[in-house]
Amino acid sequence: MTRILFDFRNRDFVSSFIVKHIDRWLQEIKDALNEVKNIGLNYEERYINVLSHSVFSHNIKLYYKLKEDEKTEEHLCLMSAAVKQLSEAIDDADYKRDEYEKEKLNSYSVIQNLKNEVDELEKTINKLRIKLSKATSNEEK
Repeated sequence: MTRILFDFRNRDFVSSFIVKHIDRWLQEIKDALNEVKNIGLNYEERYINVLSHSVFSHNIKLYYKLKEDEKTEEHLCLMSAAVKQLSEAIDDADYKRDEYEKEKLNSYSVIQNLKNEVDELEKTINKLRIKLSKATSNEEK
């Protein structure tokens, strides 16, 4: 899909499609930066935080180029490294959370199966008590 879009980028429909998506992504980043403004992060930390969750997380240079905000190569490399590190930490945390949720669901399933087994055993015990009670009363006669 990316190749098709790139090959036909000069056609009005495709270029319009690309521009709309890029504008939307840039606006989402701008909105997210405004949202995190009051959580105590400095300017760079806000960008690292927001860009690590964006479509530009793997191409920080492209983000700044589209934004027409020139940064030094050193700054771009540092931002890229910081965003990459945070993205990896987020991915790791998401993976661990997903694994925890799977284990939790599995545990609930095991607990439910054990409860069902206990219920079945209680029914069997009750049936055996009734049979024993009948057998005992028949012997007494």
